[in-house]
Amino acid sequence: MVISQIWGLERMTAGGLLGLALGACGIVLLVGFPAVPMTATFILGSLAALGACFAAAFGSNYASHRLKQTGTWEVTIGSFLFGGLITAPFVALVPIPGVPGIADIVYTLVAGCVMSAATYALYFRLVASIGPTKAISVEFVVTIVAVIIGALILNEPLTAIQFVGAGVIILGCMLVLGLFPWQRNKVAEVPLPHQDGVP
Repeated sequence: MVISQIWGLERMTAGGLLGLALGACGIVLLVGFPAVPMTATFILGSLAALGACFAAAFGSNYASHRLKQTGTWEVTIGSFLFGGLITAPFVALVPIPGVPGIADIVYTLVAGCVMSAATYALYFRLVASIGPTKAISVEFVVTIVAVIIGALILNEPLTAIQFVGAGVIILGCMLVLGLFPWQRNKVAEVPLPHQDGVP
């Protein structure tokens, strides 16, 4: 939202800011923080996650600002290709423990082509149609899905506070997306005209 404001793509509103704050608070309630002891590794991991969040926000805004006329599949293919090239050298630091089997390759293809590439193509279409802040706000719901899958498949425990956190996340998303009756006449983030002659 801050990047969108600086670049003149969207305008901050009280409803949008409140929604994003509620989403962040909901994640803390849902996941718990800190979930493990505060070691140097934990702090480094948290900083890396914040860096990844900034990169995702920057990428969404860049796609909205500079790649509006580019097809969603082209943006997705470019993102995945260069993401793979950038991260490939790190395989040397954490080598693959063994030769992948057929099942491993199939799972990787399904995860990469269906669960990632196809959903990112839809995501970049959302960025183009409703704006980067609203599009990326749905990432809050990913945490809810992850916790539910953890409970169903990995038998992780669910607590009452996690249900509260999930409710707070959904409330925050609804505020950002402008789904409440009093928001329907004015959008949570009003798009501004693009600068530099870009429509």
